Amino acid sequence: MADVCRRHQIKAALFDADWISRSLFKVFCLKSKDGAVVPLNRQDPRAGCILYDIHNRDLGRDFLLNSMGVPGVDIILHDMPAGFRADFSRVMGISQHEQALQEFVASCRSISIRPVFVTPLTPHWAGHQTAAWLAEAVSQTATVIAVRNEQYSDDQFALWRNGDQARFLKAGGLEIAMPGLDTQTYLTCDTHAVRFNTAGEHPALSLADKLRVGSWMRRFEAELQPVRDFLALKELPEAGPTPDLESDAGKQKEAVVQ
Repeated sequence: MADVCRRHQIKAALFDADWISRSLFKVFCLKSKDGAVVPLNRQDPRAGCILYDIHNRDLGRDFLLNSMGVPGVDIILHDMPAGFRADFSRVMGISQHEQALQEFVASCRSISIRPVFVTPLTPHWAGHQTAAWLAEAVSQTATVIAVRNEQYSDDQFALWRNGDQARFLKAGGLEIAMPGLDTQTYLTCDTHAVRFNTAGEHPALSLADKLRVGSWMRRFEAELQPVRDFLALKELPEAGPTPDLESDAGKQKEAVVQ
């Protein structure tokens, strides 16, 4: 999502609430010219990414609520750690998880923020339960999008399709897929904290890796089309181009595949 926004000049503010993993921050944080990470108190979520700890008020827990006051943006993205139910209870100061979530949504709507929850789907049953519970808890007041991770094979989602998917869809949830990516290409991108929207310029990637990432971006943007209005992506084109590759301008070669 962050890559799509940055690539299409959609004004997005990025926040990483997972102090331990900090995967979004590692990729999108601002860095100095010598490659050093800019100190946390100088990170700008509109150009880089804010890192905070949703579990700890002293480490910025209130960023989840305060971020809604960031000016000049179309979308605010928060990467949350696992166990978000308890996190919303802490943030809202309400012990009952469902009520805390509903009050968070009501608070967003009271200042004209439209809340959208995006939950990942893997073959693990706990995630299926979470998606269904979330959709049911906010069925009338917020949008819930489940993203099926196709790094896993299709048959591994049989439990989802024969179980909680029906609950999720009945409650108004929307389901899309995140396409699979070649494992070695994925690991290379992860190791070097590559931004997919600029993968074509990264020296750590081979041409094969760059082309696979370009394919992945096109397929992911196609998946986003049915839900783009819910994600402030109205200006997303129908088909995204492959990231620019290093090549001589104006020169083309033919490829014949038999």
